[in-house]
Amino acid sequence: MDSYDSDEEFLVRRNAKEYVNAMVEFQETRSMWRDRIPLFSTLTFQQKHSVIEPYQSILYGLKERPTHLRFDKSTEFENELELFCDAIVIAWRLLPDCWLGLLMMLDYLAESTLSSDLQRIPSVSKPALVVIREIANNKNWPNNPMCGPMMYAGQAKTLLARITRGSEFYDCTTVSSVRAMNLVSGGGQPPRKASRFNLDRRR
Repeated sequence: MDSYDSDEEFLVRRNAKEYVNAMVEFQETRSMWRDRIPLFSTLTFQQKHSVIEPYQSILYGLKERPTHLRFDKSTEFENELELFCDAIVIAWRLLPDCWLGLLMMLDYLAESTLSSDLQRIPSVSKPALVVIREIANNKNWPNNPMCGPMMYAGQAKTLLARITRGSEFYDCTTVSSVRAMNLVSGGGQPPRKASRFNLDRRR
């Protein structure tokens, strides 16, 4: 194994550990966060973006999931894809606006998830499909009226296209420059070692 492979494997394993820890924390606290959804509607703009920080830290960990790794492959979590999608549902219900944790989750699903997993979302998590559609059609982005439609709604539209067509990110993205770069490069391919890693904490 050369040094590049060693460094790459180390980083993937480190990120996978962060992901597992975040998923465990999400499982333990998701009922609490779901119960807080009505409370968030009573908060001011500044309060919402402050109180969301502990939940956002969980999402930062979830986005470290190794890319292009099949969901529900690990015995560590039952219904892993449903859990991941529920994290996005709760995020949007808590704070339907621009914030980095939400965007990272959308980015992961749109860009780093296998098409076969995305096509399972309508049956695995109907609430997630509803939320993705809401984000795609949302017109009110108080925190950033410019980035909201382009980045958040745009990724949600890309995600819906991938779910519907079973296509790869580069074929569905709403960003024309990304599509053009993909044509020049001959198409994006998932990392070749993704399937080697296991999310079980004992591994």
